[in-house]
Amino acid sequence: MDYEELEESEPRFRELAETVPGALWVHDIEDYQVLYVSPGYERIWGRPRELIYANPRDWIEAIHPDDRGQVEAAFDRVLESHGELEFDAQYRIVRPDGQIRWVHDRGAPVGDRSGKPCRMVGLAEDITDKKRAELARTQAQEKERESERRSQAQKLESLSVLAGGVAHDFNNLLMGVLGNADIALARLPLDSPVRGRLQEIERAAKRAAELCRQMLAYSGKGRFVVEYIDLREVVEEMARLMEARSGNRARIEFDFAEDLPSIEGDSTQIRQVVMNLITNASEAIGEQGGVITAACGVMECGRAYLDGTFSDDDLPEGHYVYLEVSDTGCGMDAETIEKTFDPFFSTKFAGRGLGLAAVQGIVRGHEGAIHVESEPGEGTSFRLLFPPHDSPAAPVEEGEHRETTWRVEGTALLVDDDDTARAVGASLLSAVGLRVLEASSGMGALAHFRERVAEIDVVILDLTMPHMDGVETFRELRRIEQDVPVILTSGYNEQDSINRLAGEGLAGFLKKPYDSAQLSRLVRRVMSAGAQPSASRSR
Repeated sequence: MDYEELEESEPRFRELAETVPGALWVHDIEDYQVLYVSPGYERIWGRPRELIYANPRDWIEAIHPDDRGQVEAAFDRVLESHGELEFDAQYRIVRPDGQIRWVHDRGAPVGDRSGKPCRMVGLAEDITDKKRAELARTQAQEKERESERRSQAQKLESLSVLAGGVAHDFNNLLMGVLGNADIALARLPLDSPVRGRLQEIERAAKRAAELCRQMLAYSGKGRFVVEYIDLREVVEEMARLMEARSGNRARIEFDFAEDLPSIEGDSTQIRQVVMNLITNASEAIGEQGGVITAACGVMECGRAYLDGTFSDDDLPEGHYVYLEVSDTGCGMDAETIEKTFDPFFSTKFAGRGLGLAAVQGIVRGHEGAIHVESEPGEGTSFRLLFPPHDSPAAPVEEGEHRETTWRVEGTALLVDDDDTARAVGASLLSAVGLRVLEASSGMGALAHFRERVAEIDVVILDLTMPHMDGVETFRELRRIEQDVPVILTSGYNEQDSINRLAGEGLAGFLKKPYDSAQLSRLVRRVMSAGAQPSASRSR
C-alpha cells in the first residue's frame, strides 16, 4: 500500500493508530518533518504530541544521553538512504518525571503512486518490562555462575589443602625410606648382592617424591627455590628436549618476543609446566603429525580477559608475561575445556594423574592465570600469564656433583617433630662427621641451644611443628646467638615464611625428602660460608 492509499483509508488508519499499544509515527523523508504520531507517544514518552509536531527533534532530545548519538546517527542514515534502509533500534528514553523507559523503534519506507519512497512509517513499542525481565534473568544467571565459581574454588581449595597435607606427611615418611636406603648403600660393599634391591627402593622413593611434588604443585605450595627466570631460556631448553623425545611426530616452532621481562618463580616448577604442556600437545596431535608452537611475550590484560581465565584470585589488570603452547591437534569442546584442570581427568584411555591440574596449581602458586582456546578439530592453545619483574634473570647453573668423601668436625642441632625424619637426618649428619643434638619441638630446641650454645655450629630446623613452629623457633634462636647458621627444612613449601626469614639471615632451605648428598652439600656450603667455628665464636 502506498502513502496516497494510506491517506484514502484515513478513518481506518486513525482508528488503528489510536488503539495500537505503541506509538505509530509517520515521517517525511524529504523535509525531515513529523507528519503524524499516535496518542501512544504521550503514554510512552510522557510528553504532549504537539511538542514533536513543533520540533521534530523532540523525540531525539528525550532519548537517554548514552544512547542519543547512536540512535540519531542511525535514523539519519535511514533518511539519507531515501528508502534503501529500514530503521530498527532499541534505546532508553527519559520521561519528564525522570522515569527511564526502554523503547523498540522500527520504521520502513512507504512509496508514492510512482513507487518512489516518500514517507517512513514506524512503530515504537515500550519494552521496559521485557528488558527488566532480561536483566533479572541475566543477573540470576550471573549469580548462579558466581555461585558455581565459588563452589569450584572452595572444592579446589579443599583439595589443595588435602593434597598439601598428604604430601607433607608423605614426604616425612619418604625421609625414612630414602634416607635409610641412602645410609645402607653408603655402608654396603660395592659387590653386595642386596645393593641392587636397595637401589630399586631408592628409585621408587624418588618416584614417590616426584608424585609428592606434583601434589604440592596442585596445592599451589610447590615453589621451593624462587629466583628471577628468563622464560625464553627455560621454554626453549625444555621444548628442544621434549622434541627429541617425541621423535618426528610433532615439530616444535618458537615465537619469542624481544626484551622479555623476567618472572619470579621456581625454575623447576616452570620446567614441569612446559614439559606437561608439550606432552599434552604432542598427545593431542597423535600419530598423524603436526606443529606445536611455543611462544613468549608480554600482553595487556583487561578485566574481561582475566575474568575468562582459570585463576583463583581477582588478578589485577595490567601487563603480564605470557607463555603460550598451542598445537594443531584434535582440539576440545567447551565441556572438555571446563574439566581440563580437574584432578585425574583425562580424555586418554589411561589417565595421567595430576598433569594439567599440577600445571594449574603451579601457575596459581606463581600468582598467574591460564587462558584456554580450543575447538574440536582445530587444535588447542594454553596461554599462561605471569606477573612481570624488572630484576635480571638468574643464570642457569650447572648441576653439582655428588659429594661422597667430604667430612667435617662440629656439632649440629637437628629439630624435627617427626621421629622418622629426625632419626634419618641425624644418621645422615653423623655420616659426614658431625655430632648431632636432637630436639622434637621448638621448646626442646631452645633448651638445648641455651645449654650448649658454645658447641653448636649449625641448626637444621623443621618449619612445620606444633605449638612453636620453625619461624618462631628461628627468631628465638637468633635472639640467643645472632651468628648461628640455620637451615630450614620442610615437607612442603611456605614461601612467604622462607622469604621473611631469608631477610633475617636464614642460611638455607632444604626440601624433604633429602638424601646425604643434598644435606652434606648444603651443610658444607653453610659452614664454609662465614660462620665462625663454635670454639672461636664470641659469646
